[in-house]
Amino acid sequence: MFITLILHYNLKEQYNYYYIIFSEALPHQAFTDFKKVLLSKTMRVELQEPTGALRCWVEDMVVLPRCNILIADWGNCSLIVIDAHTGRLISQVRLPDRPDRLCLLPRNRAAVSLPGKKMIQIINVAADQLKLQESVNVEGECGGLAYLNNNFIVGLRDKHCVASINIDGNILKSVSKDNTGKQLFIYQNNICATKEKSPSSIYVSDSGTHTITRLSEELDVLQTFKVPFHGRPGGLTTTGGGQLLVGQWGYRDGNRLWVLDTSTGEYTELSLGLLGTRTVWCSAAYLAFCPRLGRVYVNCGDLRRNNDIQVYEIS
Repeated sequence: MFITLILHYNLKEQYNYYYIIFSEALPHQAFTDFKKVLLSKTMRVELQEPTGALRCWVEDMVVLPRCNILIADWGNCSLIVIDAHTGRLISQVRLPDRPDRLCLLPRNRAAVSLPGKKMIQIINVAADQLKLQESVNVEGECGGLAYLNNNFIVGLRDKHCVASINIDGNILKSVSKDNTGKQLFIYQNNICATKEKSPSSIYVSDSGTHTITRLSEELDVLQTFKVPFHGRPGGLTTTGGGQLLVGQWGYRDGNRLWVLDTSTGEYTELSLGLLGTRTVWCSAAYLAFCPRLGRVYVNCGDLRRNNDIQVYEIS
């Protein structure tokens, strides 16, 4: 049985209200193969505003080292941190432009891409309190974002390529085509990097080609995986063991997750029910995974609103 609470927070900087609806979570059970786990709905986080205010629009989210959730709010040009245990709003910071994708950096920092400004904004996240730091100018509309061995891995959407960029904003290398000259990317949606195996790997989901591409740290093309569903690949996150969680985005039955085994190229479907009544054109647009709490966070948006996060406990 779950205990449901409703908390109200007044975000004075933007005069918005965030209503956090959450339920008591169950203990986490250890697991080895993500294809065999069960996901149980335990929490719902809904970001809402009063009439006349700017609409919240979740554009990405990542789990911070203290297990709280960092969320990019495209609608209000801001980042917010929500407590994963209580649903309490912890921190918020205004950005110079609408945010796109997030990634974590070493030394209590995070980064967010701002394609409209062609820049990457670095944020201090120590103790989950947000503070803007320096920014990095980028030679293109930066979307998908990851960080690997002191360099950013960035999807440059106007150039239809993925680039390795240093902290000064210089492009070290880029890739746009495979070994046969075929275009790899049309609209790079999400990028994630992993060091779980040597050498490191970079994964890029592309909603234009309906593929997930695996790259080396040097941006050599290693594998390309075609998605098995009608929608586009949305959220993308690593879970360990050579597996990826892939969200189904932009289709009527989009409230689904898929597990991609990168060693075999096989997909396993995880059907997700929704908390509440929203059932039309819902997409698993963005994902985050917290191994310590054993939770998967799924942003469930549709064509009208994108302010809903479902939390699933692993058992």
